[in-house]
Amino acid sequence: MEILRSDIRDIDYTEAITRYQNLYTALQANLMTGSQLSSLSLLDFLE
Repeated sequence: MEILRSDIRDIDYTEAITRYQNLYTALQANLMTGSQLSSLSLLDFLE
């Protein structure tokens, strides 16, 4: 438990926020791509 508390206190908040934002942006891009692909029909792929 003490190690966990130490890890939380020693966090570099700027780096953590930057990593979170990068992961969130990648997630949004993946979800957007998935929704665009799911709206395509077989004819769209054949063009």
